[in-house]
Amino acid sequence: MVIIAKDADTLIKVIQFSGKKDWAVWEENFLKKDKRKGFMDVMLGKLTIPKSTEVLDDKNEVDKQKLRIEGLNDFVYSELILSFAYTDAGKVD
Repeated sequence: MVIIAKDADTLIKVIQFSGKKDWAVWEENFLKKDKRKGFMDVMLGKLTIPKSTEVLDDKNEVDKQKLRIEGLNDFVYSELILSFAYTDAGKVD
């Protein structure tokens, strides 16, 4: 696991994936972390992510749920991207 930031408000703990033979262990750990944080349904595609072109009103209850799902999706995507191990040249190992 890699800690990205030291500030308590922005602390991000990342489970790194090297791209080598650790896929099964990484996948299990990543999904367990997502389940604990409430992101499992996004990772497994069980929630419908609103289209980026869809205009959502935060005062509408249905749209509030869509905005919540959109936020979960953005967070899971960033967690996934941050989990890749990079070389000095910036390429994925």
